[in-house]
Amino acid sequence: MPNGYLAEINEASRGLRSLNGAKPKHYGDLVITNIADVPVENVEWIWRGFIARGTLHLYAGESGIGKTKTLVNLMAVISRGGVFPATAKRCTEGRVVYVSAEDSITHTIKPQFIACNGNEENFDVISSAKRDDTPLTLQDLMDQLTGYVFDNEVVAIVIDPATALMPDGFDNNSVTSVRKVLHQIRAFAETTNCAVIAVTHLTKGTHTRSVHRILGSGGWVAAPRIVLGAIEKDGEYLFGKWKANITDRSGVYRYEMTEKQITGLDEPTTYIEWLDDETESDKELADYDEVSADSHGQRGDEALLVMEEYMDEGRYFRKENVIREVQKRVRISERQVQRLALEVLKVESSRENVQNGKALWRIPLVPFHLRGMPQPKLQK
Repeated sequence: MPNGYLAEINEASRGLRSLNGAKPKHYGDLVITNIADVPVENVEWIWRGFIARGTLHLYAGESGIGKTKTLVNLMAVISRGGVFPATAKRCTEGRVVYVSAEDSITHTIKPQFIACNGNEENFDVISSAKRDDTPLTLQDLMDQLTGYVFDNEVVAIVIDPATALMPDGFDNNSVTSVRKVLHQIRAFAETTNCAVIAVTHLTKGTHTRSVHRILGSGGWVAAPRIVLGAIEKDGEYLFGKWKANITDRSGVYRYEMTEKQITGLDEPTTYIEWLDDETESDKELADYDEVSADSHGQRGDEALLVMEEYMDEGRYFRKENVIREVQKRVRISERQVQRLALEVLKVESSRENVQNGKALWRIPLVPFHLRGMPQPKLQK
């Protein structure tokens, strides 16, 4: 499939969406559409409130929390037209694609899918290496998968993890780099009408809410319409939403890791099961977040996110400019901003090498270590 195929389909789709058939007007690189020519559309839910077609989702959790297992479970539900946690009505059966960059298809993905009673005819897996054994990139995926999605009526795609498919020169700590690639994925989702779920990790720590511990730039949180998450608290595994632009954030579902013997394998396969009787429909995942005693509240969390986005290049920024940027977007005092910068972000301070030079801040680039989680229990 030639490079740019997705762009051609995207262009055609813009014209089709016009209510009166008028094509959008072009002025240079701008695409301007009068709102009178655009129809309103309902969100097309696969799992109401959680997974929507034509939408980019992010799913984040710490290592060992069972991110792959929960997604394989959810894809199995879609593949057979099953029932999602705490719901009574079956979803529409559909074809799903799983892009796996870390887990073995034969040893991990397929056994878990079988354990979750998935319909194998509706489940395709793509490895992170192409036919010539060169790495698969995000652009390769979108250009070459688009035709397959339309030909086979694919409804959902998982990219696990998304960072494994990033192009050369990609900087996960740069909001510009992150927004650029997520914009491409979002355009792909909208054009193909697929639910796309990009998977990433959390950094270790309890000084702020989990949504602010997503590995890399804050752009990972800004671009997706829904940010799904999983945490472990008091020995329990919890699944829910940290952000939702097209729905509310309510609904927390408990799950457990258990084991099942799969035909053809010597060892039992670990997979997840949902504990439907312990669903908290009126709760949000943030209600269970483990935040340290020196929690700085919602405004402090927002200020931290702004600083992380603003100082994203690993270089020094004028302290006064950072504070000004935060106060433009958050109602918070200068003293609070300084405390958060020094005590939480651990910014490095310097000064311009000129007479009366301004104070400078930068966020140090340090490695993060992800913590392990409890072991699964054997199903009786």
